[in-house]
Amino acid sequence: KLQTYQSIFSRLKTLNPKMRTVSLASSGIFNSNLALDATVKNTFENDDEAVYGNLITELKTNDAGFVLAQFHSAELAGRSSGYAVNSVEYAAAIQKLDAYVAEILKTLANRKNGKEDWLVVLASNKGGGTVTQPANAYGDVSRINFIAFYNPRFTTQFISKPNADQIPY
Repeated sequence: KLQTYQSIFSRLKTLNPKMRTVSLASSGIFNSNLALDATVKNTFENDDEAVYGNLITELKTNDAGFVLAQFHSAELAGRSSGYAVNSVEYAAAIQKLDAYVAEILKTLANRKNGKEDWLVVLASNKGGGTVTQPANAYGDVSRINFIAFYNPRFTTQFISKPNADQIPY
């Protein structure tokens, strides 16, 4: 079904053919399926540190219109030791990614052109367990994923999942 829909890279290329787009991925399957039209497409198989280092370098060049970085260590750790806070391996992977995000935000804030209109999106492609497993659309914990949007002009707002019994479909 991926072929049915335009990727973000294809869409951006349609809107602005001259825009330089970059995909830095820790999973080859990510780039081969979702970043076909990226101007620059680099894969660092299962090497989040290489993705991070290349992302920081890319952000310092100031010439890409869209940059996407895909990290894979948390998923690998979760698969092998469980997607739970009491999993030492998973928690360490999350903490490492958190440190990467802090440095990425610092790098963005220190770019030469401080008046840029950028958006940082953090999203997981898997969910995590909850204490109770409701018998509704949210019962499949693999679909309860994390997403956060950041822009210096945004205000913080937490949006919790809706009560599934009140969804009209």
